[in-house]
Amino acid sequence: MALRYYDNTRISEARNCMRKFFLRHRLDWVREGLARPLLFGQCWHNAMDVVWLHADSDKTDREIFELAGMAFNQQWLAEGGPDPLTMSPDMQAYWSPRTPGVGAEMLHNYIKTRREQIRQFEVIGIEVPFAVPLDPDDPELFFIGRLDKLFKNKQGDIIIGEHKTTTSYSKKDIFRADYISSWSPNSQIDGYLYATHMLYGSSVKSVWVDAALVHKTVHNGFKFIPVNRSKAHLKSWLYDTLFWVNMIENEDFRYEQLKPDDEYLAAYPKNTGACSQWAGCTYKDICTMLPNPATQELPLGFKKEHWEPFDVLKIEELGMVKGNG
Repeated sequence: MALRYYDNTRISEARNCMRKFFLRHRLDWVREGLARPLLFGQCWHNAMDVVWLHADSDKTDREIFELAGMAFNQQWLAEGGPDPLTMSPDMQAYWSPRTPGVGAEMLHNYIKTRREQIRQFEVIGIEVPFAVPLDPDDPELFFIGRLDKLFKNKQGDIIIGEHKTTTSYSKKDIFRADYISSWSPNSQIDGYLYATHMLYGSSVKSVWVDAALVHKTVHNGFKFIPVNRSKAHLKSWLYDTLFWVNMIENEDFRYEQLKPDDEYLAAYPKNTGACSQWAGCTYKDICTMLPNPATQELPLGFKKEHWEPFDVLKIEELGMVKGNG
């Protein structure tokens, strides 16, 4: 049998709405254009890799800032962002606050705020891929992912570092309380703790969400948000995850039995309560207009783009062979 692998992105989208999962991960439909929060977050991650790599080196703060800024801008341009040197005022307003200029201010303050603290850690790994089994009775089933950072503190505890950017600003506390509380419980965080406990045992103590505020004028908002979970919590995560994996595979099987000209899609049921969450689901108009999107051409404003976590997360570095997911 082929290896079956699941990452947090696919599982979370199935939990949110099975129809959204189908449109994104079975039809591979995505909106055209750049997702501004995602692009800025990718650029920030690249910059953080540079900062953490050189924090304990002989390089000056300025040298680290320049290297990290270069990594930020290279990713920005590679993903199709507008040239930071020629962005018009209108373009700046459109992208604000997620602009390279704001990113540069944040980087300067992050290095000033965090460098000495990072020097106290033993950095074990940067962008660490993992693949761990989910079910002892199903040796082909794996949970895969990639840890932003893995480090030890002075006590020898292993900690997972996860860089996150947010616009959830509070005048009183910098970060809104609902943002801070959103990390526990959280399926991504719990999944990463499950995986690292399997790989490193009881030395793993927590995830530190390395939150960075993205704001027009406040550029020094940073906070480590520690998240600890008990073994019982991780067992609960495993139960939930296997439930949703089974749901996905059951719906995949159901879909394979359907006729190509069915008037409606009797698989991957919609969660209509999720249609208006956040800024609204990107697929809402499709669900409104198309009872069976599988029989339709690619809608205007969408493109086909396969999400391949095996490649994105660079799981091949672990010596594993790509399978199904």
